[in-house]
Amino acid sequence: MDRIKTFILFAFLIIIFIGCEKIEHAEQISEATPEVTLKTNGTTSFPLMADQFYNIGDVSVNYLDGSTIQVIFSVTDADWCLTKTHLDIQLDPLNFPTTGSGNPKVGHFEYGATLNCDLSWDQTVDLTTISGWEIGDVIYVAAHSDVMYLAAPPKKSAWAGDIPFGGNSWATYFGCDPPYLWQQCGDQILYEDQVYNTILIADKCWFKENLNVGTRIDGNLEQPDNGQIEKYCYNNDEANCDEYGGLYQWNEVMQHTTGDGAQGICPPDWHVSTYKEWDDLRIYGGGIRAAGGKLKETGFDHWFPPNVDATNEYGFTGLPGGYRSLTGGFKIMGYIGHFWTSTGSTPPTWPAGKAWRFRMYAVQATLFFDYDNIIYGHSVRCIKD
Repeated sequence: MDRIKTFILFAFLIIIFIGCEKIEHAEQISEATPEVTLKTNGTTSFPLMADQFYNIGDVSVNYLDGSTIQVIFSVTDADWCLTKTHLDIQLDPLNFPTTGSGNPKVGHFEYGATLNCDLSWDQTVDLTTISGWEIGDVIYVAAHSDVMYLAAPPKKSAWAGDIPFGGNSWATYFGCDPPYLWQQCGDQILYEDQVYNTILIADKCWFKENLNVGTRIDGNLEQPDNGQIEKYCYNNDEANCDEYGGLYQWNEVMQHTTGDGAQGICPPDWHVSTYKEWDDLRIYGGGIRAAGGKLKETGFDHWFPPNVDATNEYGFTGLPGGYRSLTGGFKIMGYIGHFWTSTGSTPPTWPAGKAWRFRMYAVQATLFFDYDNIIYGHSVRCIKD
């Protein structure tokens, strides 16, 4: 056993949630440290590297809900085990406990445990206990462990990442940009750098805003099956997407698949709202003649007068995003809102090449429905699975 030594293993990682207003904050932080290299595939698992070259396990971060994370240390190499852990979370990496020379003081980290040569350890953290934390904020997680090496002479300290921590050591950390963040209905989610509010209506959790995801292309172009999400912005102006959401052809909405309730371009665990879900909303709102008024945003910030009977009673905040026409032009923003469903028309009962949509009007309180040519570009609302 005199060959058994204790070594220091550091895994330092950041989990980044970026909304439209949070990107500047991330850029400000990167000025104080080397440029952050983000992982964009949504992974929250990172290797534990001993002596820079030996992968002995991983540290992962799991979101139990929108404000609670579980950090898990795991050793998968039988020659190693955990003897002590330290964990700290900050909104600014400059607030981590450090020495005067900038090296981390792991003994001052907030969480940790003494272990008996274990292969795993986990810690649940409520992010609301971090002063100033809000949905969409960048958070930094520093994870450190003492380990025992059992098979050969010891390896020295170990870290994870490609960004220097500072000080006089070679300690590093790395970044991860998860694709979405969700809480209970009524809270916000972060999806592809956009923050969306959610609203519970008739036991269904809806996006409170029109979906705005993808790369803008001009209205005279088609949205092809190319593995990329593409959107139209009214009058080819990105500012209109920021205000009213994107406009999408039906095949793009569905990501070139078919099936009622498909995820399509919505985030994981959400789907493109179906005909039935819209029809349930219509019935809940008092039927075809009244439901539109209860779902429309009030006033004239977006709707043209008279915006008949608009009360926004349920908080849906329906907007008049207009539509992209068959010829690539844009029509009647401010007067009408068209919303695709994930329900396609089924021959021979209904003609091919069409899908169901719902419509709201400035001059009526109706929530009308019909099928439309899938080449048109309409708005989209997501709903929770």
